[in-house]
Amino acid sequence: MALVPSADLTADVIVIGGGPGGSTTATMLARQGWQVLLLERERFPRDHIGESLLPASIPVLEELGVLPAVQEAGFLQKWGATMVWGTDKTPWSWYFRETNQRYPHAYQVWRPHFDQLLLDNSRAHGVEVREGHQVVDVLFEDSRAVGVRYTADDTAGIARARFVVDASGQGALLGHKLQLRRWDSFFQNLAVYGYFAGAQRLSAPDNTNIFIESYPHGWFWHIPLHTGQTSLGAVVDSRTGQEGLRRRGPQRQPVRGRSEGGQDHPARCRRARRSPPSRACGAPGAPAPRGLASHRCRAGEARPCAGDGGSGRWRARRSSGR
Repeated sequence: MALVPSADLTADVIVIGGGPGGSTTATMLARQGWQVLLLERERFPRDHIGESLLPASIPVLEELGVLPAVQEAGFLQKWGATMVWGTDKTPWSWYFRETNQRYPHAYQVWRPHFDQLLLDNSRAHGVEVREGHQVVDVLFEDSRAVGVRYTADDTAGIARARFVVDASGQGALLGHKLQLRRWDSFFQNLAVYGYFAGAQRLSAPDNTNIFIESYPHGWFWHIPLHTGQTSLGAVVDSRTGQEGLRRRGPQRQPVRGRSEGGQDHPARCRRARRSPPSRACGAPGAPAPRGLASHRCRAGEARPCAGDGGSGRWRARRSSGR
């Protein structure tokens, strides 16, 4: 079916992508008086991995004016992390209050709801949000971005602006167009994850902590959610993970901790029941095998302490065999 042209849109700034990065950028710009148009290809709420926040996110949520809504959403407060790492099989915990007394906790968020809150907050601050609008190209004039080309349902259109912000995540629309992406040969991990009901949680006061356990080829995460479900995943070297996916498929990868070396994780998952199907995601430089991965994301979104840097992946890679 041919796409029907639509009238051009105009704004000061176009933001590509309505995830936390896009909605945060859009809200901050709108608060400074900029006319912002945000184009998001999905319709929210939508599924996404990456539930475990850090205290550094709290002042950002305060600045956005969305923290009260996050607090009222009922997300579990995350006070720290519990780990089984290296040769010592005894779980040990650390707490945010040890280094951050002002923000002693973060949240374990359910991303469909959390991302919706942030996007609705952008709307409330005057951002023009258009869901179901997929940006397919960035338009340039004299080496300067001046707009985007998008599709929406059965229509195609052009939006023009003084500035374009690419917050498309791993899609990296501008990175691909300008050939700026550089694969990191070291950070090549792959994660298989799923959501489970009935997984055993840690004892208080660690019952809302993220739980991390290493095994010879990588590490597991175990994130309790306020929905009663638990986010469970296994991070593994990309080559090892892709071989396992090809042999067994994502449904039989070690999300339950069946790989050799894991002890606490399998015990806590023994009575767990999977909710949606397990999924696979590849780290930058290590895309998941085509046909086996129903969802792609940064493996860095499922990492020790769930921070935004790559240091967690580095530690996992360097330390898992100790």
